[in-house]
Amino acid sequence: MKLAHLLKKPMWLYALASALAVALMAVVSSVWAPQLSQWEERLASRTWALANQDATERRLVVVDIDEKSTQALGPWPWPRERVATLLSGLDAYGVNLKVVDVLFDGAQDPAQDQKLADALKAGAPTVIAQLFALSPDSQVKSGALGGALALATNSAFCSPSAATPFTAAYGFMGVLPLLAQNTTVGGYELLNLVMILSTLLLAMRYVRRRDGPSLDALGLSGLLLAQTRYESVIFLLPVGLTVLWVWWDERRPTLTNLGMIMPLLLLPYAFHQKVFSARASAWEMASQPGFDRPFSLAYLPDNLAHDLNFFFNSTGEHSNSLVLSVLGFGALLFFGLWCFKTLRQLRTAPPERAALAIFSLGFAAHALLLLCYFWGKFDDPVIRRLSLPFNLTLVLAVVTVAAEMNWRGQVWRILAVVIGVGFFAHSLPAMARHGYSLEYYVGREMDWRRAFIKAHPERDYLVIDNNSIIWITHLVSSTPVRQALDHKENIVFNLRNRTFTATYVFQRYTVEPATGRLVLPVEDDLGADYQLETVWEKRFTPLTVSRISRILSVREGPTAHPLIAPPVLDQLTPLEQEKVRDQYLERFIKRLP
Repeated sequence: MKLAHLLKKPMWLYALASALAVALMAVVSSVWAPQLSQWEERLASRTWALANQDATERRLVVVDIDEKSTQALGPWPWPRERVATLLSGLDAYGVNLKVVDVLFDGAQDPAQDQKLADALKAGAPTVIAQLFALSPDSQVKSGALGGALALATNSAFCSPSAATPFTAAYGFMGVLPLLAQNTTVGGYELLNLVMILSTLLLAMRYVRRRDGPSLDALGLSGLLLAQTRYESVIFLLPVGLTVLWVWWDERRPTLTNLGMIMPLLLLPYAFHQKVFSARASAWEMASQPGFDRPFSLAYLPDNLAHDLNFFFNSTGEHSNSLVLSVLGFGALLFFGLWCFKTLRQLRTAPPERAALAIFSLGFAAHALLLLCYFWGKFDDPVIRRLSLPFNLTLVLAVVTVAAEMNWRGQVWRILAVVIGVGFFAHSLPAMARHGYSLEYYVGREMDWRRAFIKAHPERDYLVIDNNSIIWITHLVSSTPVRQALDHKENIVFNLRNRTFTATYVFQRYTVEPATGRLVLPVEDDLGADYQLETVWEKRFTPLTVSRISRILSVREGPTAHPLIAPPVLDQLTPLEQEKVRDQYLERFIKRLP
């Protein structure tokens, strides 16, 4: 609850969103480093061109070996001891960098060569001239670069007119209303995205370095990712495959002391499974009647239809990005082929590409898992947040395929135009209307409760509400309806002794379409013993009315809302006894503060 409370503060929201942007930028810059370097060089060139050419440059000092110098100290070339003396003199003036436009070709006097070498190592960093031998037959020697060295090139990454793919990746995430929507919630969706990207980045680092610290960082990041959201444990698959492939490629396993104890950190997941197995209600299948299993391939067709409805909805009522969906799904097939090709050539593939190809298996497994989930419909206001990792997959697919194709070096400019059109034509109007937020009436009810708390800042009252967590996190005493019924004498005692300044109850009524009559569900019904006075009321949907009432009095004596007497265990079958025990355990856990 403390984490959820912190994430509601703007500072934490901005920090989390910034971390996501940085992680995405780091991943993209690792995969498309050549393009970023070219863009940096072009930007630097433009910056120098805009500078004042008439201004005196005071950061650079040119020490020229001119005719006057040779007349005074002798003809060129000077002894290397003299050059060493000059370099030491520059250090005495406190320079930050020495650039020596002199070619020192081959060895000469050993003593003088040593003095020059010592001067180059001492003081400020020194850069000396180098000779580039461009003949293919040249050998790489000390002091000279033998040109025509083998370098794998790709038009997609070396086009002089190519812009940075980071711009496209960041743009696609920026035009996604779902991302903006989840920056204001107390869930772990943004943190989950940050951890996915961070783990991917660390996988790239491990494939490149193949050392113990990189392995530990990758393993710990994968474990943190698995603890962020339940379904994110699936990303341990690409983490493990990355490590195993590196071990196989190196022909030896490398395991650190920390790596050997990392499996113990997965014990919480074993406990999660135990709890979920003991409590059928933990899966919340009661929220979606008609389902008896949390996961099944039978759910896939229906989920797929609802998910496509979310991604390609053009009304603005869903928090999707139409431009990302169109381009992303169009690029998925080519991205799959790219991954397949890269996986077949892992040994020769650059580390960043190899790690991304392996991680694509995790993205695919994550998507399949949600498609087989009983509540895996992304057009549901409660569930659409779970589509964020898949949206990230679409972003990576688009920028990867674009980098490979890069038609005439103009693909990034074209994507920038498409992103801009998509933002102003679809995303911005959808964000302005925020119909997807208004559709989620449960969240609006939460805001309504917070408005009530703000209007009653004393917070010395009691609220009876089945959703008591929202009140408790705002330091307001609260208890569920079931507790109030089971312990009516406590409510009577507190009313009689004025323990609280007031006692309220939250109830949600259902409207009968035919008669307009308000019907109170059993789970919100306090019974006839409670005399209520309506103080706040609001209609969030056409068929629901939310009401906050003040309890004026409670009739003492036996409750008018009879409770079912617990059965005698020894009169029940073993199966019935186990069911009673499970019900008791579930009830006990729900009553915990």
